[in-house]
Amino acid sequence: VFNYVKLVRLVRVGKRIEHLVVRHMHTQEERVVTAKYVVNTTGPWTDEVLSNWDSTRKSLLRLSKGIHVVVRFPWQKRAMLALARDDKRVFFVLPWYGNTLIGTTDTEYSGTMDTLKPTEADIDYLLQNAQPYFKDHQLSRKDVLTTFIGCRPLVRKSKRSLGGLSRKHRVIKPYANVLVVVGGKYTTYRSLSEGVARRVMSFFGRGWFFRSLTRHLPLYGGEIKDLDPYVTKKYPVESNIYPIDKVLYRHVVFQYGSVYADALSVMCENEVYRDRLKGTDYYRGDVIYAIRQECAVTIVDFMRRRTR
Repeated sequence: VFNYVKLVRLVRVGKRIEHLVVRHMHTQEERVVTAKYVVNTTGPWTDEVLSNWDSTRKSLLRLSKGIHVVVRFPWQKRAMLALARDDKRVFFVLPWYGNTLIGTTDTEYSGTMDTLKPTEADIDYLLQNAQPYFKDHQLSRKDVLTTFIGCRPLVRKSKRSLGGLSRKHRVIKPYANVLVVVGGKYTTYRSLSEGVARRVMSFFGRGWFFRSLTRHLPLYGGEIKDLDPYVTKKYPVESNIYPIDKVLYRHVVFQYGSVYADALSVMCENEVYRDRLKGTDYYRGDVIYAIRQECAVTIVDFMRRRTR
């Protein structure tokens, strides 16, 4: 696995990709990556990557910007789906770590991923359409703790409105040993991956032998079905092994699931690792664990990609 690398160039021989050259964004070191088969799954960057391969290729995507806002008071009800009065789009309101999460928007975006950010109009749209469901509170910008944003890579269809575009994916084959996945959703990534894997195996003449080994495999750490009862049962026993309080024990189990023992071992190495990071529900040991076990390199890696 190469992290923090950028595709610099592809070397093509006839209708096949021979190898790729990648550059590490921190060290600027270049490496040659050889492969018998290449699968490009670059989401909203798909058009940008493909333009490096062929500058005449037409755009395959329409980008849809979606933002969420977190407001600073607790949502005591269950998760709710609602209709926006402005345009009849569905949005949701969720309890979110003691606060409330409201999302999401669906607006056309034509910029680059580097300049993607929420606008005041995006935030106002969510606050105004959520207001009717907050009978006892007048929502305002002062309530917004934070926003976050993403881009949906939708398969381009010339005459469809943005909301009418399918969230399904397409798989195209620009070269003999290359597949490009266009569109798709996180919620369907397993079936998408299985279909791609089957096509790659067929390329090598082994498609008839294909059998998914991950169909029933839970996500890493996802083998504990109900975390609260697990903590109640296990803490009295394991507090003899790990000298930590129940608050920290519960945090580690909820954060890492069934691989929590690895993180607990880190927490117990040094008393300092059990200090809470100011203003958060995370600990110094979480940072150490993220660096050692989860390939975290920068502060942004930890804050944006390893925590809430």
